[in-house]
Amino acid sequence: MEKFVGIPSGISDDIGEDEHYILPDQFVEFFNEFWEEKWLADVTSFAVGWSRTSAGIVENITLTPKIWIDRNGHRLQVSRYGLHDSELEEMIQKRREALDK
Repeated sequence: MEKFVGIPSGISDDIGEDEHYILPDQFVEFFNEFWEEKWLADVTSFAVGWSRTSAGIVENITLTPKIWIDRNGHRLQVSRYGLHDSELEEMIQKRREALDK
């Protein structure tokens, strides 16, 4: 995607564990530039899966949900990672217990 957008994405190389690290500010700027490229961001483009996940990452970084509409008026279905309330409560409880030790 960097080739098409012309700026660094802020995404690290894969370290072999199917994980990538990102520089949040740089990634948000990159995705906004990517979205402005219009044809890349079309819901019917080859990059739609990447777009859905990346828009979710941007929303998680900025804590601001957004409706992403492509140049043809189609809404991007954002894939955003989130915890269910029960998982969140369990995580909070574990953190409290760890802090009490």
